[in-house]
Amino acid sequence: MANSRRSYSQVAEDLLAAYYLRKDRNITYVDVGCLWPIEHSNTYFFYRRGGSGICIDPNPTVKDDYEKARPRDRFVNCGVGLKPELMTYFQFANPVFNTFSAPRAAELQKAHLEKGARGGRELVAEALVEVRPLRAILLAADWRGQFGPTIDFLSIDVEGRELEVISSMDFSYARPSLIVMETAVKTQRHRGEQAQQILLDQGYSICGQTGHDTFFRDEVRLAN
Repeated sequence: MANSRRSYSQVAEDLLAAYYLRKDRNITYVDVGCLWPIEHSNTYFFYRRGGSGICIDPNPTVKDDYEKARPRDRFVNCGVGLKPELMTYFQFANPVFNTFSAPRAAELQKAHLEKGARGGRELVAEALVEVRPLRAILLAADWRGQFGPTIDFLSIDVEGRELEVISSMDFSYARPSLIVMETAVKTQRHRGEQAQQILLDQGYSICGQTGHDTFFRDEVRLAN
């Protein structure tokens, strides 16, 4: 049922986001590193409640699934980085581990060699994939014309490239009210801390953590 409070996220990030936003209907969102349209999605919960937005992922195998399952959304098949370029995309047996980060890919390969194929950490392919800045993606999609000057919810799950995503964001063009960012990648912890500091400098505060992710809210819009 559409009114069900079922979570579709990995650790209930969607329900937590609804709590922090203080609403769950007609949410606008940008989902960076979205992967599947329903399973492990931080935004499908909101899509079922009339929400819409832009879903971004470099995995070319999920484009058709998004267009069928979430026709109101715009799916953008690319990675996110500081400048337009082609980058090596590391693909694993379990695509939740796919990444542009060479250190992250090496960490996963090491875990695979130590523990065997269990967990889907086997590297199965490498490909050159387009990468674009987040601000360029939003401009090309005419975010302000379609949704206005704010983003209700920004979800970032990019296996160690959070700093690149945050650094490529133009907060003056479209400012998110709430951001959730994966912070469990140990080999990228310093870069993750840099990304967090950018958000703190932008006027966000940490409002929650799951052990897997950290939530940041815009103090101006949501604190009161």
